Amino acid sequence: MAASEGVLRFGPYRLIPDRRLLTCLDQPVPLSGRPFDLLVALVERRDRIVSKDELKSLVWPHAAVVEDHTLVVTLAAVRKALGSDQGTAKLVGTIPGRGYRFLGQVQAGDLGDERIAPGPSGIRATSSHLPTPPDRLVGREDDIATLLGRLPQTRLITLLGPGGIGKTRLAIGLAEEAVRHYPDGVWFVELAPLRDPRLVVETIGAMFGLANQAGRPACEVMTTFLRRKQLLLVLDNCEHLAEEIARLAEAITTSCPTVTLLVTSRERLSIAGEFTFQVPALATPDSRLPVAVEDAMRFSAVRLFVDRAASVLGSFALTAETAPLVAEICRRLDGLALAIELAVAGLELLKPADLLSHLDARFRLSIGGGGRSAQPRHQTLRATIDWSYDLLSGRERILLRRMSIFAGSFTVASAGAVAMDAAGEPLELIHLMLGLVDKSLVVPLPDAGGERRFRLLESTRAYGLEKLDADERTRCLECLVDHLIGRYKQGEVLWPTTATDAWREAYEADLENLRAALEWAFATDGDAARGLELVGHTQELWFETQLVSEQRRWLEIAEMKVDETTPPAILARLRLAAGRSAHMGGRQHLESSLQALDLFRQTDEPLYTAIALSQVGKMLLRPGDVAEAEPYLREGVARLRAVGPTKFLVLALGIMVGMYWFANDIDGARAHLEEAHDLALGFGDARQLEFAAAVLAELDFAAGRREEAIARARAVQAACRMRGSTVSLATVSSNLAGYLVAIGDAAGGREVAGEALRLALALGANAWVMNCFQHLALAAAIDREPVRAARLAGYSDAYFRAEHRTRQPNERSLWLDLSARLEQALSPAELARLLAEGAAWSEEDAVAVALAG
Repeated sequence: MAASEGVLRFGPYRLIPDRRLLTCLDQPVPLSGRPFDLLVALVERRDRIVSKDELKSLVWPHAAVVEDHTLVVTLAAVRKALGSDQGTAKLVGTIPGRGYRFLGQVQAGDLGDERIAPGPSGIRATSSHLPTPPDRLVGREDDIATLLGRLPQTRLITLLGPGGIGKTRLAIGLAEEAVRHYPDGVWFVELAPLRDPRLVVETIGAMFGLANQAGRPACEVMTTFLRRKQLLLVLDNCEHLAEEIARLAEAITTSCPTVTLLVTSRERLSIAGEFTFQVPALATPDSRLPVAVEDAMRFSAVRLFVDRAASVLGSFALTAETAPLVAEICRRLDGLALAIELAVAGLELLKPADLLSHLDARFRLSIGGGGRSAQPRHQTLRATIDWSYDLLSGRERILLRRMSIFAGSFTVASAGAVAMDAAGEPLELIHLMLGLVDKSLVVPLPDAGGERRFRLLESTRAYGLEKLDADERTRCLECLVDHLIGRYKQGEVLWPTTATDAWREAYEADLENLRAALEWAFATDGDAARGLELVGHTQELWFETQLVSEQRRWLEIAEMKVDETTPPAILARLRLAAGRSAHMGGRQHLESSLQALDLFRQTDEPLYTAIALSQVGKMLLRPGDVAEAEPYLREGVARLRAVGPTKFLVLALGIMVGMYWFANDIDGARAHLEEAHDLALGFGDARQLEFAAAVLAELDFAAGRREEAIARARAVQAACRMRGSTVSLATVSSNLAGYLVAIGDAAGGREVAGEALRLALALGANAWVMNCFQHLALAAAIDREPVRAARLAGYSDAYFRAEHRTRQPNERSLWLDLSARLEQALSPAELARLLAEGAAWSEEDAVAVALAG
C-alpha cells in the first residue's frame, strides 16, 4: 500500500500506519494483517466512499480472486477493534450498493512522540483477547443484560445448553460487553480440540506466557500467576474435560479473588459458588397463530434467519408469503442457532417453501424413524446436518468427512493433503472448499495476514468423524502425519532465519492437529516411526510456545518407542530436545546432549552439530569455571559462523557472553553481546532483543554504571509488558530489584522484587525465586531488620547449596554485601541460628515473610 501519513487521530484512537500500530487511550489495540490494511485504506480515503472492488485491490493486491465473504469477515475484525465501548460503533459505515466509508473525524499529523503505556504486570497491554466472530450476535440482548448483572456478584458462571444452541457466541458477546470492567483483560480459551486433561492448565498457561520450568504442579503455577489479576477468563466447550475444569475452577475461585470464570458446557461443573445459566433456544412464533411480517420479526429466531439470509443472498426481507414459511422453519429447527444457520445456507439452491419441504422429509427420516434416546434438540441438529450433508455432491461429502480428521484449523493445502484424491486438481479443491464455506459447513477464520485458515464446527466435525470408516480414518491420519512432518521439517529449516513472531504465527496454528497426529501415531494401532519423526522435527515449536512440560511428555513417550530401526538423524534430534536446558550450568541432561552431539557428528549435519556443541557448553558453564565449557562453545560458534547468520548464532553468542562475563572479561562479553544484538535486530527477533538489552544492563551494573543499568532495565521491563513476555519480565525485574537495593533504595527494590517473586513463582523458575529472596533480604538489612534479613538469606542460600549452583557475578556481589551487613549487625552465633531457621523454612513460610509488610 502507498506511503501513509505519520499519525491519524480519531476520537480516542491513534493510527500509525508505518508502525502498523493502532492504539486506544494510549493502549495498543490488537489489529494486524489484512484487517489493519483495510482500516488504513478506509481512513486514508475518508473523504469518499470506497467500493468493494477498490478495497479488495488495495488490501489483497496480488490475489486473483477475493470473495465477498472474505471482505466481510475482515471488515468485522476492524469493527470489533473499533469497539462500541468507546462510543465508536459507527466509525465504518456501509453504503448499500456502493461500498464503505470511514465516518470518523480524522486529524493527521507528524508521528512525534506517540506514547504507549505499559500494561498490567505480566500481561499484554491490550485488554481483549477474544476471537473475531464471523457474524453479528442476534437475539441475545436480554440474555447478555441478565448475565452482565450477575458478573459483579458471581465468580463462576457456566452457560449450559446442547450443541448448536449458541453458548460460544453468547459467551463472546458477553465478554465483549464486560471488557471495560476487567483491568487485566478478557481472555478466551477454546478447549474443544483438547482430549488430554493434563493439557488444560498448560494450554491456559501458555496463553499467559507461562512456562513451567521446574515441574511445579500446573494448577499451582496458574493460581500463583492469577492471584493478583483482575480479569475474565472464558473457557469454551468444557463438557469432555469437566472434572479437570472443575478442579481448576475451584482452585481459581478459592485462590484468586479478582478473577471471574465464564464457562460454556453441556453439563454443570457442580462446585461451590457456580451460577448456571441455561441458554435458551431463540424465540419462535406460536404455530397456532397467523404470522404477519411485523409479528415474525419480533422473534429472535426469525431475526437470525433474516440476518443470515441477507448475508448469503446479498439481500433478503420477509414478505407476507415468506413470513409464515420462515417462522415454520425456525420452529422445526427448535430455535437452534446453528441449525438455523445451516438451513439458511440452502437458500442458495432452494426457495423458502422448498427448504421447508426438504427439512420435513429429512426430519421424518432422521427423527421419526428412530433415535428416541437422544434429546429433542440434539435430534434436531443431527437432522439438520444430515440434510445439509445430503445436499452435497459426492466429492464435497468426501472432502467434509476427511477434513474432520483435523482437530484444529487447517489451510487449503492441508485439506488437500488428506483429500486430494477426492478433490482432483488444486483448483477443484478450492472450488469444493468454497462450496462448503458457502453452505456454512466450513468456517473461514479471520485473515491474520498469513495463509488463510478454516475450521469445522465441533458438531460438524463429530458428524464427519462418524461418517469415516476405520480404513478411511487410518488413511487420513497417515496423510495428516506425513503432511505435518513435511510442514515442520520446513519450519525447522525456516526457524533459524525467520522472525520469532512470524514463525510462531505460521506454525503454532497446527498445534491441535499435531497433538491429534501424535496421539494416533503412538497408539497401539498407530505408526510409532512416523511419531518419532514428528516429535524430532517440532522442538522449536514447543520452545516458542513455551509448552515445555508437554514436550517432555512427548519425549518420554518417544523414548519408549525408540529401537534399532530409528534413524540416527531422528534419534539425534530427540536427544538434543531432551537435553535442552533454560539455565547455564544445569547438568541434569548433559548426557543426552553429549549423545546428540555424537550422533550429529556421525550424520554430518554441520548446523545441528554446532547447536549441540553450544548446548553442551552451556551446561558445563559456571561462574568462575569456564575452562571445561570453553572449547565446546568456541567450536560451536565457529561452526555457526561458517553456516551464516542465524538465530542459533544469536543464541550461541548469548552463551559466549556468559562465558566472558563469568571469566570477568566485561569487554569481551559486551563485544559478543553487541554482535548478538545486531543479528537479532536483523531477524526482528524481539525475544533475543529483550535478552540482549537485559544482559547489557547486567554488564553496566557489573562495570559500576548502576544508574545506566537501572534505566536500561526499566526500559526492558516496559517492552516486556508491552509484548506480554512473562519470562523476560520475571528475569529483568529480578535483576532490577538487585540494582535498586544496591544503591540503597530499599523501598523501590522491595516493590520490584515482590513483583518479580510472584512471576518467578508462577513460572517455577527457582533460581530467580531465590535471587528475589536474596534481594528482599538485602532490603531488610538496609532497613535495619537483621533478623528478618538473616532468615530470608538462609532460605535463599540453602537452595544454592543444595543444588550445587554458583551465583552469577552480580548476585554474588550483592550476596557479599548482604553477608557483610549481617555479620556487622549480628553475633556469629545469632547469625548462624537465624540462617539455619531460614534454611528450614517451607516455600510457603518464606513467601509469607518475604511479601509481608
